[in-house]
Amino acid sequence: MKFAKELGAHITPEWRKQYIQYERMKSMLDKHMQEVPDIEHADDDVVERFENKFKEQWFHFCEAEMHKIATFYQEKKSEASRKFNSLKGDLGNSESMVSERDRHNVYTGQRKNEKELKLAFSEFYLSLIIIQDYQKFNMLGFQKIMKKFDKNLTCKNGAEWLMTKFSGSELNSAEEIEKLIVKVEKLFTNELEKGDRKKAMNRLKVPPFGIQKTDWTTLLVGFSGGCFFVLLAALIASGFVMNERKIPHTGTELGNISSGNSTRYQYRSDWSIVTRLYRGPALCIILIFLLSINVRGWGEAGVNHKLIFELDPRNHSSHIQIMETAMWLAVMWAVSLLFFMFANYIHLPAFYSPLCLMIAYLVFFLNPTKTVKYDARRWMVKVIVRCILAPLPYVVFADFWVADQFNSLAPALADLQYFICFYTSTNSTLNNNWDLAVDPDICTEGSNWVRPLLVSFPAFVRFAQCLRRYRDTHSKFPHLVNAGKYSTTLLSNFLSFLHKYLELQGFFYAWCCSKTVSTFYTIFWDLKMDWGFFSKEDGGNKYLREELVYSNTWVYYLAIIGDVVLRFLWTVGLIIKKMTGVPPEAVNCVLQVLEVFRRFVWNFFRLENEHLNNCGQFRVVRDISIAPVDMKDQEEILTMMDFPDGAQQVRRRRRELGK
Repeated sequence: MKFAKELGAHITPEWRKQYIQYERMKSMLDKHMQEVPDIEHADDDVVERFENKFKEQWFHFCEAEMHKIATFYQEKKSEASRKFNSLKGDLGNSESMVSERDRHNVYTGQRKNEKELKLAFSEFYLSLIIIQDYQKFNMLGFQKIMKKFDKNLTCKNGAEWLMTKFSGSELNSAEEIEKLIVKVEKLFTNELEKGDRKKAMNRLKVPPFGIQKTDWTTLLVGFSGGCFFVLLAALIASGFVMNERKIPHTGTELGNISSGNSTRYQYRSDWSIVTRLYRGPALCIILIFLLSINVRGWGEAGVNHKLIFELDPRNHSSHIQIMETAMWLAVMWAVSLLFFMFANYIHLPAFYSPLCLMIAYLVFFLNPTKTVKYDARRWMVKVIVRCILAPLPYVVFADFWVADQFNSLAPALADLQYFICFYTSTNSTLNNNWDLAVDPDICTEGSNWVRPLLVSFPAFVRFAQCLRRYRDTHSKFPHLVNAGKYSTTLLSNFLSFLHKYLELQGFFYAWCCSKTVSTFYTIFWDLKMDWGFFSKEDGGNKYLREELVYSNTWVYYLAIIGDVVLRFLWTVGLIIKKMTGVPPEAVNCVLQVLEVFRRFVWNFFRLENEHLNNCGQFRVVRDISIAPVDMKDQEEILTMMDFPDGAQQVRRRRRELGK
C-alpha cells in the first residue's frame, strides 16, 4: 500500500490539519521536477540556482510543518499527563475506607463509580494510542518525503536535514506516551480488574485504524440484497396480475362472497388498505438503508460520527452492518407482502401476513437477549425512551438527532395508528375472516383524534427538548426560537385536523398559511442553524461557511436547492390531489419517500457542522467525567452544539477574556 493511502487511513479526522501535508509536499516535488530546466539545454549555473531556490522554499515549508506538528504533539502529551493525574486522583477517591488489597497490592474491593472509571480509563487509553499513532505516522511521513526528495534531486540534503532537526525534537520521542500507556494498563489491571490482565486488555483493546478487509457481513449484505431484488421483481409482476382482479363493491358481489357462491380468486382487497399496512415499515427500512450510506459518507469524509453520538469506538455498528440490518428487514417485508398476495393459494387468511410481519419486527427490536445486534438495539431503545420522556431527561445530540429522524417518519406513526385500529376493529374485513378488506374509509374518519396526535408527537418531542435546553442554559436563542419552529408544525397539524373534522373551508386556508410559515421557518433553520451556511466568514465559499469537509463545493449548493424544493413538495402534492385523478395514497407514498430522502441529505451536513465544532477543540474521544461538570464548561459545550459557529464563538470569548 502506498504511504499516502496508509496515512489517509490512519488520520484522526479532528486533527486532520495538524498532520504532515504529505500530498502537498509530493505535489511540490512533482511540480519542481516538471519545471526544472533541462540540463542539456541550460547552463549548470541556471539549473543550480533553480534547485537552490527550490531547496530554500522546500526546507522553509518543512520547518513550518515540523514546528506545527511538534507543538501540537507536545500539547497533546501535556494534556495526557494532566488527564492521567486527574484519573489517578479519581481512582484514589473511589476506594472504600477499609483497605481491600491482596499481598500483590491488587485492589479486590468494589469501588464507587467503578463503571464510570472503567469507561474513563478505556477512553483515555484510546486517546494515548491515537497520540502515539499521530507521532508515528508524522515521523514516517517526513522520512518518506525526504527520501523521495533526495532521490529526485540526487542529493543527501533531505537526510541531513532530518538528522539535524529531529535528533533532539519532541516529535522524535514517543517514550513519554509509551510509559503512560504501560502505567494505564497496569493501573487498570490492578485497580479495576482485580489483577486479571487478560480481562483488562480486552476492555482496553483499540479498534483498528487501518482500512478494513471484507468480512462475512459484506457477503451477507450481497446475499440479502440479491434476495430482496428477486423478491421485488416478483412483487412487481404479481402486482400487475393482482390488479386485474375486482374489488367487491356491489351487494350482489358481497353477498356471493359471504354465501360462498363466488370464488375468492376473482377479487382482491383495496390497495389503499394494503398500502397503509405496509408503508410504515417500508419507510423505516428505507431510512435505515440510507443511514448506512450516511455512515459510509461520514467515514469517507472524516466526519467522526462515533464521537458525535458518543458511541463506543470499540463496539459500534459499521455502515455495512447497518445496511445488512436494512436488507434483512426488507427481505422480511417483501416475503410478507408476497404471502399476502398469494394467501388464497396457500389457504391462509391474507391479513395474517402484515400482522405476523409487525410481530416479527417487534420481537427483533425488543428482544432482550444479547443476540442479533443487541448493542445497537439497546442504544436505540435508550435514546427513544429519552425522547418519549422529554422534557424530563437531559438532552444530548443523539436525542434530538433521533427525534428529528422521527419527524420525517411521522406518516409512519399515522400508519401505526391505522394498523392498530384495523386489527382491533370488528368490521375491518369481510365477514371478519381476515381475507378481504374493501372499505378504504375504515379507521380514517375525520373525527379520529389519535392519528393527528401521533403525527404531531415527534414535533412535540423536539419542542419539549428545546424547552429543556432553554432550562439548562437560560439561552433564549437558539432554544426558544427553535421551539417556535416546532410549534408552527404543531399548529399546522392541529388546523389540518380541524379542517377534516369540521369540513370548513376557512380552516383549509388557515392550514395553508400556517404550513407555508412553517416551511419557510424550517428552511431557514436547516440552512443557517443546522448546516451553518450563510456565515459571515465564508472563507471564499459564497453563501456557505469557512470550513467545508466534503470535497466538491457544488454538492453544497445542490443540497440547498434540494432542501428548498423538497420542503415545498407538499404544495405539489396538494395540487395533484385536488386537480388530478391520481390516488391520494399513491401521492402520499411518493412524498413520504422523498421526505425520507431529504432527511438523508440533511444528515450529511448536520453531522458535518457538528464535526467542525468538535474540530475546534480537537476532541477525538468521549469526555467521561467522574467529578461533577463545571457549569461554565457545560455552557461552552452547549454553545458549540447549538450555534452554527459555536466553536468559533467559544474561542473568541476566551481570547477576549485573555486580554
